Amino acid sequence: LRTKGIMFLDHIITKDNAYLVEYNEIKAQLEHKGDKDVRKCVGTILNYRRIETHLNHQSLGPIKQATKDNLIDWSLSAKWFDYNGRNDTTTIAHSKDTKWKIRCSTFSLPTKDILHQNFPLLLPADKLNCFFCNNILETNDHFWTCLQLRTTIVNIFKKLGQDLIDILANNADKHPLLINDSIKYSKTFRWAFQNEPIHPVVLLLMRSYITRDLVGIFRSHFNTTKAITTFYYHSSIIVV
Repeated sequence: LRTKGIMFLDHIITKDNAYLVEYNEIKAQLEHKGDKDVRKCVGTILNYRRIETHLNHQSLGPIKQATKDNLIDWSLSAKWFDYNGRNDTTTIAHSKDTKWKIRCSTFSLPTKDILHQNFPLLLPADKLNCFFCNNILETNDHFWTCLQLRTTIVNIFKKLGQDLIDILANNADKHPLLINDSIKYSKTFRWAFQNEPIHPVVLLLMRSYITRDLVGIFRSHFNTTKAITTFYYHSSIIVV
């Protein structure tokens, strides 16, 4: 199990997603810890239980595979899903933000294939091709990779990359001379600047997951995880 990366309810993924830890093993470790450490460890276990529940969604096969490939930073992704960038916890805007994150991350945006399943009489089977290219069935997968949208997405990521360069230049803790290269040659942005095929980590980012590649950029220029998290929440790089 530890070599195959199979997840079960009685197993917990380690923080680095490298292998699985059995519950009995965790329980034995907790018996030797103080009360504060126990609460912290139990909280970590519950967080990974939440992740496992999320991955069990019927449409999340690609996300489960991305997890096995170690492309997603689940700790920061969980914080991002819970993050409220509005001034009030009950605003309509925050509800819309949360709805967008949920629908993107669970492949449930109202594309034509889903609308047809829910309203077959209103949207017949012969009208399900992509609204933009009109050549391929419109699905949540196709939505982000449609060739008619590529230029738009490329321009967005070029702008985000340049904005990130400017922001890091003013806020980075270290290696200021490497900022330009660390962004333009990262998996997240290189494809846009070099006109390459879109990288899988980009699709994950657009679906509201925080990728390890993006975190790696920030770790190259910030000294602490707290600084990285604060930067995420106060910059405009991650767009809802």
